[in-house]
Amino acid sequence: MAATSMQLFNWKVVFPNLKELSIYYLSKLASIWSSSRLSATHDHRLDNFRNLHKVEIEGCTNLKYVFSASVARGLEQLVKLKVESCMAIKEIIAKEEDDQNQELILEFMFPKLQTLQLLQLPQLRKFYPGMYTSKWPSLDYLVIFGCEKIETFAAHISTFHHTTTTPFFFIEKDSFPKLTVMSFSGKEILYGPLPPAKCFPTLTDLNLSCVHFTSADFPFASLDKLPCLQKIDVYRAFYKVLFMEQQTPKGQINNGGDFAALTYLRLFKLPKLVYLSDANKSNSNSSSHSHRAADDHRPLVLFPNLEALIVEECRRLKNLQSSAISFHNLTCLSIDLCDGMRYLFTGSIAATGLNQLKTLAVKSCKRMTEIVSTTRRDGDGDEDPPAASAAAAAGGSITILSRLKDLSLTNLPSLSGFCSRNSMLNVKLPSLETLSVSECCLEMEISPDGTLIVTLDPTNQAQRLAQIAEEGEEQDDEKIVRD
Repeated sequence: MAATSMQLFNWKVVFPNLKELSIYYLSKLASIWSSSRLSATHDHRLDNFRNLHKVEIEGCTNLKYVFSASVARGLEQLVKLKVESCMAIKEIIAKEEDDQNQELILEFMFPKLQTLQLLQLPQLRKFYPGMYTSKWPSLDYLVIFGCEKIETFAAHISTFHHTTTTPFFFIEKDSFPKLTVMSFSGKEILYGPLPPAKCFPTLTDLNLSCVHFTSADFPFASLDKLPCLQKIDVYRAFYKVLFMEQQTPKGQINNGGDFAALTYLRLFKLPKLVYLSDANKSNSNSSSHSHRAADDHRPLVLFPNLEALIVEECRRLKNLQSSAISFHNLTCLSIDLCDGMRYLFTGSIAATGLNQLKTLAVKSCKRMTEIVSTTRRDGDGDEDPPAASAAAAAGGSITILSRLKDLSLTNLPSLSGFCSRNSMLNVKLPSLETLSVSECCLEMEISPDGTLIVTLDPTNQAQRLAQIAEEGEEQDDEKIVRD
């Protein structure tokens, strides 16, 4: 097909057995199918494309839409649709040119579609520009990324005339009954009266970014009641706080769902993130903390079954401390490029709240002075456990992270010890099997009884910190997110 073509198919073209259609880098292609309505005598020609199983389109920079409405309603065998790097596409399905019925609600049904990928389509705003509902009974894998003008993923059809957002999909209950993996870059997951659990009853993996919206809030309310959600990957966004405490009308805290099925959480390139949850702020006020403890029917606990936490390039995040988040089942923790952290946890969390942790890796956090803080920090609302305080006063030892097997510390120039520098507490890691310390200004080793022995090189540390101070200002937030 020559690159000068403006339309690929007219209604005289017949491909009754066509199963795969791939179109790459036809820069002048404006349409694949005509958007003119077919007459009744020509409706049978829709059968020419009913056997399409796979459609892939990439690099067609002048293409305005993918399907006409008539063709889209005949794609009963379509299994995969991928559209990438088509700079002019505004909608996936075009409205018929002579359709003047503004109140007609179309239904688009793709009974066999399993994979839908829409990538780097900067002008894309809507799936279809008119009133419609869509159903995806077999859709399992959905990716919408790099589509800057899509603000909201889906909205109920009842909101069509009064929504203040621009939803990509208009849906009804059970539109996505089998969806398990979704990636979306936008501000809002769901708008309207439908509860999330009714829209995404089988969703297990969610990848979420908000790179194009600097003032966006994390869509906590759309996620915390998803019954099967096991994995969340949050990346390239400007969220300041992720998980919010919610108040009932009587003033009691209600956390709704608690992400009970979630086992994996990854946070990547969130340059404005300061706290994991806003419980950190309330904890700084001890009277408010006491009042909450007395009034709540049950404590606010998120992620009771979280097993893996990965945090990368969250440079303002202070620490992982949060009374709202449970780490009791955490087995793997990895921290990288989090320069705002001076420590990970306080001693009370390390001693009693990380009993299942087996792997800990911390890398390139230039302000981190200790892994576990055994001295109280202002605003954390946490103090040493009594056992730790007593052991420290006696110059004794205490066992923390009792099941930790693998410890890796890399490029931590400010690190002065595993616990607080002025603490007299000897730390025991009885299950440790692998210890790796590199590009730090100290050495660590484990004694036969499991005691961690730390030797600091203060001269080397002073030189390293002076070098870091000369490296200049930190990168701009937006540059970090978009790189």
